[in-house]
Amino acid sequence: MSGRRMRKAVLGVPVLIAGLTLVGCSQPSVCPAIGYLYRGPAVVELSGPPAGGATLAACFGDECEPAVVERSDGTTWEIPQEAPYLDSAAAPAGTVRSLRVVVTGEDAGVLSDAVHEIPTEPVGSRFGDCPGPFRFSTLHITVDA
Repeated sequence: MSGRRMRKAVLGVPVLIAGLTLVGCSQPSVCPAIGYLYRGPAVVELSGPPAGGATLAACFGDECEPAVVERSDGTTWEIPQEAPYLDSAAAPAGTVRSLRVVVTGEDAGVLSDAVHEIPTEPVGSRFGDCPGPFRFSTLHITVDA
């Protein structure tokens, strides 16, 4: 081997090693095609002066007709992903992550009528930076008198 070829070969080795190191240590940028659904209830907690005497109606989605929800505990309501709160013909359980909540005061006046993104929290294992199994966490809503 001539001196010139030997020098090129010696200089190429560090470049090859650096390239292999970067490829071997990089995170995959593609997530596996696994869909996760959460079919449990959404939990809403109200705070503010009228929360104790308030009535809550809710439904899953943006353009839906809210139905009255029975109070679960104090200022907390659990909304199951079933009729009349979810139109399963339009969107099966586990596929909707927004909740329309209408809060009515003791005098029947509407205190709040808004669509909220339901917060989620991870459960179980994940694949690197890819999303994995989740559940709904409590949606906190503050209402004013």
